[in-house]
Parts: sequence; structure tokens; C-alpha cells
Amino acid sequence: MANVSDRQIPEYLDHVGRGWHSILMRAHAELVAVLPSYQVAQVKEKYGTLRLHLGVYFDPVTGELGIARELGDQVSAIVRAAEEESGRTCEVCGEPGGMTGETWFKTLCPDHVRPGQRPTRAEPLKPVGVYREMYVGRHDDLPSVFDHTDRVIDDRERVIEYMRTAPPVLDVLDVEVDMVNGTDQIMSASSLISDGEWIWRKDSIHYLSRYPLDLPDGFLQHVRARDYEPPAHDDVNFSEIEADVLKYF
Repeated sequence: MANVSDRQIPEYLDHVGRGWHSILMRAHAELVAVLPSYQVAQVKEKYGTLRLHLGVYFDPVTGELGIARELGDQVSAIVRAAEEESGRTCEVCGEPGGMTGETWFKTLCPDHVRPGQRPTRAEPLKPVGVYREMYVGRHDDLPSVFDHTDRVIDDRERVIEYMRTAPPVLDVLDVEVDMVNGTDQIMSASSLISDGEWIWRKDSIHYLSRYPLDLPDGFLQHVRARDYEPPAHDDVNFSEIEADVLKYF
């Protein structure tokens, strides 16, 4: 049987550019500190940023399959931080960079952008009202649609109206069933909406309107600073956010 270390990050460095090796090694050190037996399923670049997929977990105390929720949250946070940092780091050299892309997306610094390419957003779009149950294992770092809150947001309806009237960036003709009550049907549920800084889905509005789900303070401050007025469609540069949008498709 192969050693656990044979299935950890150092063995996968050559799957991505050298500029991201330091990001991966920091993630490795942090993962070993909380879960020495962690295993990698896949390391790759996708849509211009790092993807770090871990394999099955074994509890470090009992040795049994699966780990406690709190420990799982720590592991997810480490993975998420590494992936987000890659979106600001040139994959070639490790210097600060931004996403480039015409038909193929890469995160590069100005020195490594090819003629005809141009850097796009350095900061990734931030998800709001997007839940891990919507993606079945693809975005386990996201909050759960079942994590309800007692917090009262006085302007909640105005914030939701902002989300409802912001520009659509990807239309999807699908129908999903409400994951909480199991009966309501949501039309075009997977369609994506963005104001150029935050991103959410059509069904995000459904869930936030019906259930006591929290909203990030950063998003609330952002909407209030805009006086609850979303940008016009022409004011959102889709070419700059396309790669981020596709992460949530």
C-alpha cells in the first residue's frame, strides 16, 4: 500500500505552474497541521485558477472514515484560501497577477501576458446566497442552505430587490426543486446574476426571500453604499468576470 505522503500535495506540484508551488506548499503545511492523513484526489488549473480536490478523510483520532464538521470546515477554509490566492498570483512566476483570457483563461503577471491578452479582475467575484448543496461536492467551502440565523437585517427586502434587479450574466433554462421544503419549483434556478463584484444565482433570491438565511456583512455594506441601486447591464464587463462566472455554473 502506498504511503499517505505519496498522495499529498508535494507529489502533485508538477500538475500546475511553478508560480503556484509556494501556495500549494503553504496549504500542505496547514493541512498536515490539522489533518496529517489528508489525501489529494486532484490538483489542476481550471478557468485560470488553482483547483485542489482532496480525497476521502480519515479521522486522525479514531482512524475511521469521515471527520468532524469543525475539522472539515478548517480543511475547506485552507483549500479555499489557496484557490483564491491563485487568482491573484501569476502561475508562471508567482508575482502578483490577474486573470487573462480570450478563449483560454490564465492568471498571469504583466510580464507573462502574451500579446493580445489583457489582465482582467485581480479579485475574484464573491458569492452571496450560493450554497454548497447547489453543487453536490464541487463547492464544499460554501455555506449550507440549512444554516439558518436569528439575525434581523432591517433592510433585507431592499437588499433582495437589489439582487433581483441586477444584470443577469448567464441564463440557464432549468427547473430545480426547493431543497428545503422539497416541493416548490424554481424556474431558471441555475441562472447567474452579478453586479461585477458579487455573484449569485436565480434560486439564491428564492431561498433568501423564504428562509432566515444570513447575508455577508461585506455584501450588505456594498449594497448600501450603492444606495440599493444595481449597475446597468452595460456597466458590467462580462469579459472581465467570465472565468469567475463559469466557476458557479
